[in-house]
Amino acid sequence: MNSSILQEIAEHRSRYRSAERSTVELLTGGSRKSPLVPFFARSGLICELKRASPSRGRIIGDQSLEEIFSQYRRSGAHRFSVLTEREYFQGNMSDLHALKQRSPQLAFLRKDFILTTEDITESYLIGADAVLLIAELLDSSRLEQLTAAAHDLGLQVLTEVHDISLIPALLEASPESVPDALGINSRDLRDFSVNTAVPFAAAGRYASRIPLVFESGVHETETVYHAANTGFHGVLMGEVCMRSPESLSHFIEAFTRGADDEPRLFSRLIRRYRGRPLVKICGITSREDARYAAELGADLLGCIIADSPRSIPLKRIGDFRETGVPVCAVTADPDEQILKALEAAIARGDIQGVQFHGNEPAEMLRRFGGNACKAVTHRSRSDLRHSYGPFVLYDLPKGVKSQELVRLSYREQLRRRFIAGNIRPDNLEEILEVFDPVLIDLASGVESSPGVKDRGRLKSVFTILER
Repeated sequence: MNSSILQEIAEHRSRYRSAERSTVELLTGGSRKSPLVPFFARSGLICELKRASPSRGRIIGDQSLEEIFSQYRRSGAHRFSVLTEREYFQGNMSDLHALKQRSPQLAFLRKDFILTTEDITESYLIGADAVLLIAELLDSSRLEQLTAAAHDLGLQVLTEVHDISLIPALLEASPESVPDALGINSRDLRDFSVNTAVPFAAAGRYASRIPLVFESGVHETETVYHAANTGFHGVLMGEVCMRSPESLSHFIEAFTRGADDEPRLFSRLIRRYRGRPLVKICGITSREDARYAAELGADLLGCIIADSPRSIPLKRIGDFRETGVPVCAVTADPDEQILKALEAAIARGDIQGVQFHGNEPAEMLRRFGGNACKAVTHRSRSDLRHSYGPFVLYDLPKGVKSQELVRLSYREQLRRRFIAGNIRPDNLEEILEVFDPVLIDLASGVESSPGVKDRGRLKSVFTILER
């Protein structure tokens, strides 16, 4: 969906506004019949109810929303997002009203392209406990006006953003106009591309300041686990559970585990993100190099135990604990003996995670939970279709030259991700401009010889990042 289509949907609502008013009057008689339930009083999943979407078309078959709602409830869901937009999502005001009348003790969010204070009032009347406002659709003054109007009626507000540069202004509004939560949408509504690194990048900077909701692109329980472990207040579950409502219990369980577990390696990294890319220095072989990288501000150290000129024995990696920087062991297609040794090293605290560089199945990563990262050599859009969850390092193809970066056909798919592959001080600025990465991984590009880091090159990297 490009910006013109987003605007088209919003403008289309004007064609049936009179019908919406009539529906609200018929359903409510001009007064709200159900109690208000604080939507953000409890963390967890937000389960969506919608019949269709602009990108996927019709989602549900013969099942009714009421039947899917009942399945959600049996799985333990306690708050719901209801699409009421008519043309593109095939929703209706009566959907939300009927569900709220049926279960007045539960919390409901009206999800629509809300534009006016009249929309806010109608949301209140039909039984919504919260409303969604889209930051990319509304200017700042209108957002503040609608948020304040919702608060006056006792409704809570979830403001959705994809462009996280908009967040500071939202948080600096007057107290009555600050939203109750931010929904970080991994889907860019301009082109429908999905990048789950976007919500996680926002979490590092804002999860401690306001409740965050992870939106879109959630197909794996690993993503839900990481979201909860990173500090998200909730995850909005849409199409995947609409198509298979019986799967919801697995996602609820994953969120509960993530929220209860101590922060894993992925979460520890994300919490260090403050705008400049996180830095992983890989191929560490000496205490001196580890210490210097830590002094400069490295966020993660990588030690290779696979076949490589930079390889060191696993038992030596414990030497680098003194730096205070998380350390991961880098391996490829390990056997069971190595896997058990890696688990023992994590249990001892010698390493904090594992980076897999071979053809490992997703199940092997799940064995290590949020302490396992997968490296993927990215050649095309299809390489983004994997089941490894969000903790993925994308290797640029070997041999790509700096001046060729801007011509890569898939460069937009790599923006705001974890990037590796021949990154050096002399091409770093271009890497930053083209990919705006969340994390960069450097190895040979900062070495004087395999496994020996060049202090001048290392310092140059951090000097560039701090500009």
